[in-house]
Amino acid sequence: MPGSNTFVLSRRWAPIFLALIVACGLLAACGSDKKESPDATETAVETDVPDLSPTALSGPARVGDVIWATTIEPQTNAPVAASTPVAGDTTIYAVFPIVSLPAGSQLVASWYFNDTSLDALSSAIRIDQDRTSGWIEFHIERTGTDPWPDGVYEIVLTDGTNELQRADITIS
Repeated sequence: MPGSNTFVLSRRWAPIFLALIVACGLLAACGSDKKESPDATETAVETDVPDLSPTALSGPARVGDVIWATTIEPQTNAPVAASTPVAGDTTIYAVFPIVSLPAGSQLVASWYFNDTSLDALSSAIRIDQDRTSGWIEFHIERTGTDPWPDGVYEIVLTDGTNELQRADITIS
């Protein structure tokens, strides 16, 4: 029966043919919704280029030579009068003119008396904004009625690693 083989063969291939017809129909339907895309146009707008000049200080902290004083202006830290502290004064100020202190700089003041460290009197500050003028002061203060002992008082100012200034004063 030649006709029965054809019928069996057609039944095997029928699902494949059906799937092929559906796939072609779907592809044709997808392609018919394609919209024409407009030509690309330039949309660049001319803008001003900002000036990128550096505004922050860079480099190491720098201060001038120490000015010893017994009084300072509280608002500016400027020495009222450069004067050599004497045994009867209660406070010894080491005042430094600012040359360049970039924001974030750390200054550490270490005090010595006759080459012996006065660790308890050491202090440190961090600079919160760039400074190129003004004054920075460090001091030691005597409490009680006893005068400063006679001898050499020294301050060593560092940035935490590198020495910036070293100065001493003799009190007698």
